[in-house]
Amino acid sequence: MPREIEPTRSVLITGAAGVLGRAVATEMTRRAWTVIGVDITQGPHVSAILDLSSDDELSTLETLVKRRSVDGAIFCHGHLGRLELLSTTSEEISLTLNNNLMSTIKVAKLLLLLNPEAFKIVHVGSLAAETGATDPIYAASKAACRAFVLSLARSHLNCRCCVIEPGPFESQMNTSKGNSLKYLSRSPIGRLITPHEVAQVICSAWECAEALNGSVIPVDGGIRIS
Repeated sequence: MPREIEPTRSVLITGAAGVLGRAVATEMTRRAWTVIGVDITQGPHVSAILDLSSDDELSTLETLVKRRSVDGAIFCHGHLGRLELLSTTSEEISLTLNNNLMSTIKVAKLLLLLNPEAFKIVHVGSLAAETGATDPIYAASKAACRAFVLSLARSHLNCRCCVIEPGPFESQMNTSKGNSLKYLSRSPIGRLITPHEVAQVICSAWECAEALNGSVIPVDGGIRIS
């Protein structure tokens, strides 16, 4: 039987400087969790500036996690190229796969090695993992991340894992004139969901990790079924 471990109420959030990462960090702080945020750029919730695709910087992350004794991680990091396949160079393919897939695998492995008795992972994926996207490399990387996280839930009995897959949400990129009209025409609720709404789902999934273990949860205002 998995051993019950008293939580420390500390959580690692990757991609904490991004639109969604900031919203998640803000909501987790409001819920009285201690946030250890990492990103490649500075932000209000960023404790360390790290490139998770770099093996050299994983040792810095290891030191940080050991010192803060986290209960688990919310993965909000990622790279979106927005390129069609024929316009994508080999370097751009590697960049997307390294940032989205390989960094997720490496960080998850590190965290599980440090805390094998009880751990939680909420991976923020994308609706593109199910529907595909203009950038097929991005979609493929998110689908692979989904399979990886679900495999962890199945094979590691002390790890509680789930995947949240947001659709388009309010951001500078998605609210540009062309994208906004495209998404609004498909939205049954007549608007884009907000980062705060997505963050609320992510944080609730974190706090309900036992019940949601092995789950994939779409958050898109109904665009997936339209």
